[in-house]
This record gives sequence, C-alpha cells and structure tokens, in this order.
Amino acid sequence: VIKNANTQFALTPISSENRTVNGYTAVTVLSTPTIPQGQQAPADADKTMVLSYYIQKDQNIFAIHGVSANKDFQSYQNLFLNTMQGFSNLTDISKINVQPEYIRVINAPRQATLSDLLSSYGTTQARMEEFAILNGMKLTDIVPAGQLFKVPQKGKA
Repeated sequence: VIKNANTQFALTPISSENRTVNGYTAVTVLSTPTIPQGQQAPADADKTMVLSYYIQKDQNIFAIHGVSANKDFQSYQNLFLNTMQGFSNLTDISKINVQPEYIRVINAPRQATLSDLLSSYGTTQARMEEFAILNGMKLTDIVPAGQLFKVPQKGKA
C-alpha cells in the first residue's frame, strides 16, 4: 500500500520506518519528488521534502503529509511530527455530538433593531456582525414587525 501511495504522489522514498502511533500501526516515509524518466528535473526538484505518516485504523489507512522546502524541513519537522503523532480516537463528546447549524428565516415578531431581534433568538455577540451582513443590514437598522430576517439555528432544520 505504501509503495502505491508514493507512486500515486510521484515520491521517491529516502527512508521509511515502522512505528506505532497511539496504539495504531503506522509507517513513516521521508521522500522527495520523483522525476519521470526522460523528463528534465525542474530547477527546484531537489528542494522539496515530504514526511508522510500512513496510519492504519481498522480497515482504513490514513495518510498525513507534511511538505516543505528542503532548507526549511528542520524548522517544520517538529510541527509535522506533533501533528502526525497526535492521531488518535476522538473521545471529546462536545466534538462528537456537534450538530449542524442552519439559517432559519423568520418573521420579526415585533418592530426592533436587528441587533435586538438577533439577541432575542440567541445570536451571540461575536456573531452579530456576521448575521447583519447575511441579512444585508446594519445592526442598528429597524426591522418592521412581520419582516423576514435570518437567524442561526442549531440542530435540525
């Protein structure tokens, strides 16, 4: 599988190593771009490094690649390693149970500023400007009773 992946991405391995990442079988491969036979190498072909981790979880293999200029590889290597070696099962319930957010179009129940109406429907202060733009209005604009406007809604539409 690893050989096929390197061929698919046109990489020539420099080194590889079997590892374990948080209990999962993994293979690390350090590579450079492959220059097809008969083609002239681009001037910067020897200037790129690719660190790849191929991690097997159940019947899937996850490929994570870190790519940088050869001259910068040492400065990025720890960032690549921290990311790749951080692969693990997701157990944070707040991230597992994330519900999609929808935009709900509703009639203004009363005349008020857009800001007041958005607040009454649970829009956070941090998202007020975003929903003003979405509504094509300013937060200080008066929305007449009965006018349609958009608010965020979590969960099912």
